[in-house]
Amino acid sequence: PQGEFTLVLGGAEINAAERPSDTDLRKQLQALVSGGLSSNDAARQLARSTGIAKRELYALLHQDDDTP
Repeated sequence: PQGEFTLVLGGAEINAAERPSDTDLRKQLQALVSGGLSSNDAARQLARSTGIAKRELYALLHQDDDTP
């Protein structure tokens, strides 16, 4: 082949059986925040290790904050 071409690779999806429960994820996030990380940094670090989207983890961390 000549010229320029692009190859796109996607990451593996996490199977439902492999994914930790929301309660476990929330505990891990709280532990990271208690250890001195900001909410954003805690979500980023856990996203790297689990493969779960950072925005989903961040929302999970603040889910209980919305309830009075």
